[in-house]
Formats: sequence, structure tokens, C-alpha cells
Amino acid sequence: MQAKLAIKDNNQQYANNVSLRNQKNGKLFKQLKNINSKIDLNQTQMRLNQASNDKHVSRQKNKSKSLSKKENAERKSKNSVSPRLLGKLSSALTSVKKEGQERINALRRNLDKEDDFEKQDRIDEIETETGRSMER
Repeated sequence: MQAKLAIKDNNQQYANNVSLRNQKNGKLFKQLKNINSKIDLNQTQMRLNQASNDKHVSRQKNKSKSLSKKENAERKSKNSVSPRLLGKLSSALTSVKKEGQERINALRRNLDKEDDFEKQDRIDEIETETGRSMER
């Protein structure tokens, strides 16, 4: 800013002497050019740093996502049971249920037979006691 003010003052002060004005302002323009190139260089460096940081953040996010996917896959593989094993277990359970039901049915049939035997025994007792025959 000071260089720009000095150039303005030189333009006013040496308006009649162009060569002296150009000589004094030339040094100031070089300073401005150096300052502008430093600013441009700093801005470029800042943009490069920002881009590098953005890439680093992006890599970290991708790495985090990748790790999450890997952990989820590992959890699934640890918790999952093969479909073939599930089928076999289901078949075994069905078989056990069927056998259990058959046993229950057999017990019921036997109980009914025992009831028939007890009924017949009771009829025989009554017939013996009374001496009469009961119709069946």
C-alpha cells in the first residue's frame, strides 16, 4: 500500500519530468511486483495445502468406510450360520416333532385300549356278582 502511495506522489511531484518519475517509480513497481508474486505464491501454496488436506481427509473417510465395511462383513460371517446347516437342523427338528407326535398318539391308543380292558373287567365283575349277562 505504501508503494502505491509513493507511486501516486511521484506521479504528481514529477509530472513534468517523465524520466525521473519513471526512474523512481520503476523501483516501486519492482517492489509491488515482488510483493504480488509473493502473495500469489502464498495463495498458491495455501491452495495446494488445502487440496492436500482435502485429499488426506478423503482418504481417511474412505479408510474409515473400508474398515467399517470390513468389520461389518466380519461380524456377519461370525454371526451367520450356513443355509445348509439351518436346513439340516430344521429337518432334524421336524423329525423329532413327528416322532413325538407318534409317541403321543400311541400312548393315547394304549390308554383307550386299557380303558376298554377296564370296562370289560367291570362288566365281567358285574355279571359275576349279579349272575346276569349284560348285552354288549
